[in-house]
Amino acid sequence: MIKHTIKKIVFWLYEKYTKRLDFRDYKELARPFLASTISTKSGIQGNYCYGNIRAIKRAMGNAYDPHCMIEHGVYFGRNVLEDECLYPEISTIYTYSPYREEVLKEHFGSAFDKRIIAVGPYIIHAANHLNEKQRAEIKKLWGKTLLVFPSHSSPEGSTQFDYTAWIEEILRRSVGFDTIVISLFWLDIYNGNYEQYLDKGFVITCCGHRMDPNFLSRQKDLISLADMSMSNDIGTHIGYCISMGVPHYFFHQDVKFEANNDSDRDSDIISANRKREYRELFGLFSEFNDVITAEQEKAVKYYWGEY
Repeated sequence: MIKHTIKKIVFWLYEKYTKRLDFRDYKELARPFLASTISTKSGIQGNYCYGNIRAIKRAMGNAYDPHCMIEHGVYFGRNVLEDECLYPEISTIYTYSPYREEVLKEHFGSAFDKRIIAVGPYIIHAANHLNEKQRAEIKKLWGKTLLVFPSHSSPEGSTQFDYTAWIEEILRRSVGFDTIVISLFWLDIYNGNYEQYLDKGFVITCCGHRMDPNFLSRQKDLISLADMSMSNDIGTHIGYCISMGVPHYFFHQDVKFEANNDSDRDSDIISANRKREYRELFGLFSEFNDVITAEQEKAVKYYWGEY
C-alpha cells in the first residue's frame, strides 16, 4: 500500500513538471520516465500511456468504467493482446473503432464477458494543452505549416529507413510552406536522432514521453496548427490528422522494425494481415493532396472510429 502511494505521488509530481511544457520543449519532454509508476500489469499501465485515460473519461462522462483496459493504439494486423484483455479485474475494453470491435469479438467469441466500447479517435476527446491565444501566437509565427511524422523507435525495438531519401522528400514537399515541423518520438530525441532535421532548418517538436499525461493534449495542439501532414509509416497519427481535418500524405519507404527480442516479433498471420491493411492505406494516402477524400474518411472511420 505504501509503495503504491509513493508511485502515485511520483506520477503526480511528474505530471506537474511536464504540464508547464509545450511541444517545443522537446529536449525536456524527451527525458526518460520510469514506466512502472502506476501498475505492474502492462494493460493497466497502458491506460496511462499518452494520456489516453483522460480522453476516454471525457468521452464517456458519467458512464466511464474505471475497471477497464484501454487499447493505447490502433493495433493493425488484426492483432489482439490477449492477456491484457483477460485481466479478471477489468469489465470493459475501450478501443477506437468498428475494426477493433470486430477483431476482438472475432478473437474471443460470443462467450466473452467484457464490454467492448469504441469511442473513435481518442484525440478528438482530448482537451487542448495550450489556450487559444497561445496557439494563435504560434500559428502567426509559423504561418503555413507542414507537419511531419517520421517513423519512430520504441522501447521494444528500433526502425530503420533511408534518411537521405526521406529528408529529400520532405524538402520536395516543403514548397509553398512557411514552416516545416517535425514531430519526434521521445526516444529518438533522447538517442540524439534529430540533428539531421535541425541541419535543414526544420522545427523540432515532441509531445512527451509515452507516460506523459499531457501527451495527447500537446499532439492535439500540434495537429491543429498544421495545414498539411505527412509521414513515412502507418500509425495512429494518420487517423488523428484526418479526424481533425488535416490532410495527410504518405511517402512509401522500406521501413524495417528491429525487435529487441523474439517476444516482440509478430506471427506470420499478423504480419500478413498488417501488410494487407497497410497496402490499402498506402494507396489511399499516396498522393500529396490538400483535400481529404471521401475514401480516406471512410477508411479512417473504419480503422480509427467515428468522429
